[in-house]
Amino acid sequence: MQSTCPLDRQTLLQYFLDALTPRADWRVGMEVERLGRVAATGRPLPYDGAEASVRGVLEFYRDRRPCSPILEADYLIGLDGSFGNITLEPGGQVEWSSKPKRHLSDLASEMTEHMAVLGDTEQALGVKWLEEAVDPELPVSE
Repeated sequence: MQSTCPLDRQTLLQYFLDALTPRADWRVGMEVERLGRVAATGRPLPYDGAEASVRGVLEFYRDRRPCSPILEADYLIGLDGSFGNITLEPGGQVEWSSKPKRHLSDLASEMTEHMAVLGDTEQALGVKWLEEAVDPELPVSE
């Protein structure tokens, strides 16, 4: 049985003070989701079976930046590298989650490199990236 105590200002304040991270340990990270389309048709990227596919994007990315594959059974669903993680999100979005960085300039460099690799997939694989991470046209059933 959990004991309870009256909640007062000092108890609440102490709860937050106990959870503080010292300034020297502060870090910042980011996540960037992009939703891909087959450039030639405008249709969503299939998982597999064509150059312009989710698997194709993940393999292309893996070949450009050193990382380890993340598999579910035999399906490539993500990548783990020193730059962070690339994961396949519901709806086929490709998400980059950075590693925490001490300086924004380090994070900006990582984001620039990530976006450059995604940009290279446009020409190499025939992928068009939408700025939205949600499909603006197709109903959920599709």
